[in-house]
Amino acid sequence: MILSITYKQQRKELNLNQFDSASSVSSDQCQILFQKLADIFNIERNDRETLLLEYPNAKLLQLSMNNNDDEDLVIISLDTDGYFLCKPDRQYELRPGKRVSVQPIFDKEKCHFSIMDIEMAAILSDAVYYADPISHINKNYSSYSCISTLTSCECGLKFASNASSPYLLAISKSNINEETLWVAFRGTTNINDVLTDLTIHPMLTTSGMAHRGFSKRASELPHDTLMNEFHSTFDDRKRLIFTGHSLGGSVAHLCAIFSLSNKSFKQNPQIFSITFGAPFIGNSTVAKDLIKRNFNDHFLTIVNENDIVPNLLNLVETGTRLQSTIAPIAESCLQIAKTILPLVSLATGVPAKVINTSVETLNLLIPQLKNLLKNKITEYKPIGQYGFIRSVLSSSESSNLEPTEWIITYKSNTMKIDDTNNEEKFIDVISKKLIESLGPSTATITDVNIINHYMEKYISSLLSCEIIRTQSSINMSNNQWQVTEVKRFSPHIRKATAICSDTDIKITITGDHLDFLSTHKRMCVNTSENFFQPNSVITISEISRNKLVLMNNSLIPIKERVTVGPRKYTLDTHFGNIDLMLELYVDDDNNNNQQTTLTFHELDMNFLMATFLRSFFDCLHSNNDLFSAKSTSRYFAKLLENRLPNKYEKFKSLLERHFNRCQQMKNLNKPISIDQTLYNDMSGLINDLFKVLIEVPNYTFNKSFLQRVKENPGSFAIFGTVALFGTCVLLQAGLLGLIGYQLFGASFASFVGTQFAAVDLLTMAVGTVGSYRMLGIIGRDSLDRLIYHEHLAFLLNSIGGNSDKCANEKMLEIQICDILKNKSIDFDCIIITDHKGIEKIIKDTHLFVMNEGKDSTRLMVSDTTIDSQINAFKFLHNIYYICRLRQLMTTQYISFIGAHRAGKSSLLKSLWNIPAERGDYLDNRTKQMQIYTLYDDNSSNRVHLIDYPGVTDPVKTIAHLNQNYSVFSTFYVIVVRAGTDYNSAAALINELQMSASLSPITSLTETHQQVVNATTATQTEPINGSLSTDQNRIEQKYGLNQSAKFVVIITGIDTITDSLIENELNEALNKRLKIDKGLICMCYNKEAIDDENYLRLHEPRNLPGISDVRTFLTEHFNQILDKHSNFNTYKYRER
Repeated sequence: MILSITYKQQRKELNLNQFDSASSVSSDQCQILFQKLADIFNIERNDRETLLLEYPNAKLLQLSMNNNDDEDLVIISLDTDGYFLCKPDRQYELRPGKRVSVQPIFDKEKCHFSIMDIEMAAILSDAVYYADPISHINKNYSSYSCISTLTSCECGLKFASNASSPYLLAISKSNINEETLWVAFRGTTNINDVLTDLTIHPMLTTSGMAHRGFSKRASELPHDTLMNEFHSTFDDRKRLIFTGHSLGGSVAHLCAIFSLSNKSFKQNPQIFSITFGAPFIGNSTVAKDLIKRNFNDHFLTIVNENDIVPNLLNLVETGTRLQSTIAPIAESCLQIAKTILPLVSLATGVPAKVINTSVETLNLLIPQLKNLLKNKITEYKPIGQYGFIRSVLSSSESSNLEPTEWIITYKSNTMKIDDTNNEEKFIDVISKKLIESLGPSTATITDVNIINHYMEKYISSLLSCEIIRTQSSINMSNNQWQVTEVKRFSPHIRKATAICSDTDIKITITGDHLDFLSTHKRMCVNTSENFFQPNSVITISEISRNKLVLMNNSLIPIKERVTVGPRKYTLDTHFGNIDLMLELYVDDDNNNNQQTTLTFHELDMNFLMATFLRSFFDCLHSNNDLFSAKSTSRYFAKLLENRLPNKYEKFKSLLERHFNRCQQMKNLNKPISIDQTLYNDMSGLINDLFKVLIEVPNYTFNKSFLQRVKENPGSFAIFGTVALFGTCVLLQAGLLGLIGYQLFGASFASFVGTQFAAVDLLTMAVGTVGSYRMLGIIGRDSLDRLIYHEHLAFLLNSIGGNSDKCANEKMLEIQICDILKNKSIDFDCIIITDHKGIEKIIKDTHLFVMNEGKDSTRLMVSDTTIDSQINAFKFLHNIYYICRLRQLMTTQYISFIGAHRAGKSSLLKSLWNIPAERGDYLDNRTKQMQIYTLYDDNSSNRVHLIDYPGVTDPVKTIAHLNQNYSVFSTFYVIVVRAGTDYNSAAALINELQMSASLSPITSLTETHQQVVNATTATQTEPINGSLSTDQNRIEQKYGLNQSAKFVVIITGIDTITDSLIENELNEALNKRLKIDKGLICMCYNKEAIDDENYLRLHEPRNLPGISDVRTFLTEHFNQILDKHSNFNTYKYRER
């Protein structure tokens, strides 16, 4: 069978028997493929697949065999498959017709995901919106073919309903036993999601600048566990696919990007993302990075017809459409406003011109929206492949469409070499397609643009495109698959221990899947027992797949809690509560020695001021020279000499002046009187010292942080490895960097912020303790302590210790000092400015050499340069002297405090025959702090009693004297005059009982406002020292030591009739003071009364007197003394 075909003066004789593209239909008809003819005659076209689109009018014109013009003209058109139906042994002329311009179709125009994958992704993205996704799928999708893959052994769903943002896990297996782990995220459903959407200011990730809100949400997923699924096997048939709709889709894309950044994977990691209606997530750098690394095909975004949300972060385009939409409404409002302006002006008295100007000014703001958006920080771009759903009919004809009338086409952005400068150029065809699909930029936004974004609409459109396929009605009843909950990923606890020290607790948990902890909750550990104080907060020191370290510093007092045997708690996880059995260990050294229970356990201004005052007064009463080897003041002197050498001489001269003045009083057998000048002179220096002590050294690692992340991004960029570079950096460098805090010195913070944005990378690292939420929950006061604690833990682990066994800073400091002692490091003999000497000590003692068996993934001081190790050594110097100061805080200071003329001095004189000056009149009242000493007859121990001026004294400087000095007291005797002083006493008690941390922010509005306030602060300027370092003291009206005990003595009960005394006590207990009855003692101080007639009048009443008060105080004072002491043996004597 021969055909003769002519095209542009070319004539070819074609033997159909030799054509694989031609076939015989009958004896007198045959088919020949147009594609073959185009190849033979070299017809110009873009691609083989675009030929029919470029030449839709191609024809064969049958020529006359005998040149007979009378024969009918026969024209053969193409059929739908691209064939010409010809007659053999005839002559034809090929006429392609006018060529139509068609976009080339390459491999990127084909979808790289199977229909089954897209179907599964759509169903999971829909189900995650429901409270019970399993029931929703079983009810609505049980007949869909992909659901069968969820019913195999060890397959099913698991809903993380208790996460901060609920998500859905699914495990499926195909017929070829390919296992896929699915993670589906929901879109915007509440105000918290809206705030996430609006946090468009970008942050730096390992792939480029990404949407901050989406990135933070993506970091909350337990990537550690998910990555372990791939590290534990080399099976190429295991896949991880993220999916989601809208906000959830953007989060899914970022989760896939974070997971793909782990270079420890095999060559082609099977990690993908399929999303629906997802907004852009990052700038062109992110898109280019995926193309260059051949990961572009791992991402698919399905976009519904007329859905505006995927293009929202094309900010200029969105601004233009908003302007077009709002302008007519604004114009109408303006016209209405102008109409009623006279009435408004008349009613308000405001001139019409003023109101008119205001309205016009508001109207002028609308056109400025686009100009504002042009000044944005980043330009968001689409990533991966996009699938565009559209109808082949116009909108006017699109009602009651059949499924075949809907199609989905795919497009991908590309990189192209620019011949002019020989550089790669990013070709963004997707943004152009998105804009075209929404019509002209001047078109207004309608409800259709919003409605078509709903996930239900995506399901409907995918059904119309036959991407989602349900079973036929005949087979449906036979193929009803039921999905169940999968057991995998359930958190499992192997061991949980807790170490307690006073009101501090550190809980260490080991197990599996522990990164599914609900860290967004204030208390992720719960118990029905009375163990934690109200409004307590659990902070996460370390979190990974196999380990949790939790901390809390608000336990109830020791005497009120049970400490025997294991304790049962519940742990909040993403999948609900699980039982937690805690083995509770108490710091015996701390709790058996009553002398140390009342000291400060954190390093703050209260601690420094208290230790300074105690060391100062101890020197006065021990007859030691101020800076002698036996003097406690020498530790303060050492700290100042080494850390503030330029202020040491000033400190020394001021201290000597005050010391000599007090010595003179002592030599004259006068009580030591302290006025405001000691505090005024020393507080500034102590404040400066505190800022130096808490400043974390500048660490420079041998490998830059960027190198570490590139080498092992799965450990650093996703799930974190160590507490210091987890919670500490998150809280300090993360949000607090915005409000003036500093971590690792200015140079490090500057490098990280500008080169790698570790602020945000490490926000991802911990993931759990969202920085905004955590700032709102734990408050500013607790942050300094947490940072100091984590740095101590970092140093302790670096020198061979174990921070998990330490509940608070004091325990960490003791372990550090014990290790330094074992290494024979004596800071008393070391010159801290001798860097060469310090370097030799570090090397000779192998101070920072990691021990065998230690966790090699943790960053240690040994990973830093020698200069950084010297800085760490200086910090250890601080710790040594701080620890020494803690150990010396054993002397008890008992303060008598209360309202003006409550009878404090009279009580002291009657109880111990102390020569206290009674203020019978205003002029001879106590105007200074008086210190008296009681000595134990059976030992060398002593107790100091402090008589403070009245807190209600009419002279403010006298009334506030206790605010400066009362912080170092270990016990308070609050003296109240019956019927008059309850308000001031109640205020003192409230301050002693209130939590050390600031009141937590409980509402979302307050949390958001705190974020706004923080982010608007100047980043480089430090906050005023008095605000950051003396915060506790500002918050406290009376400056009391909140860890101290107290009792109340009600004086003047002789002024109340016998029948009303019981009422007075009940009034004080239940309404005024609200404390236990055992903390109150009523007193008739007859020893202070000189009127004999008055004494005889009240003698028959048998009122409780000084002997009762002495017994009452002895019982309570014995709680703070050494267990071998008894307060009955303490006496006052002049020296």
